[in-house]
Amino acid sequence: MSNYRTAEAQFFSLGLKRRTINALFARGICTLSDLEAITEDELIQIKGIGWQAVSQLKKYRDQSEPGIESVDHFRTISAGFSDESIRAIDAWALRQDGVNSRAQAVRLLVEKALVSEAATKRVR
Repeated sequence: MSNYRTAEAQFFSLGLKRRTINALFARGICTLSDLEAITEDELIQIKGIGWQAVSQLKKYRDQSEPGIESVDHFRTISAGFSDESIRAIDAWALRQDGVNSRAQAVRLLVEKALVSEAATKRVR
């Protein structure tokens, strides 16, 4: 799946309409992290984005805010990453099916690292 199709699928999963997605892409907002980086005021100023779309995006942002637990069995933590690391995480997430947010990507990468470390310790 191309990066464009993956990004498009992620935006569709938020309930956005094609017109809204095209408007976001036209402004260079092509990933969920791009979306998280702009304000509601900036969103509403984009031609093709209405209050309904802003409302849907606000729901997504509220769920992905640090400190908010959207799934009961996860505990939240905060972590800071360099811009280079963020770009690498975003690039990895775009190549994965079913990864819809940066938080989910980080969670999956940490889980993979822990499993790998545990396997390495068993081999020693």
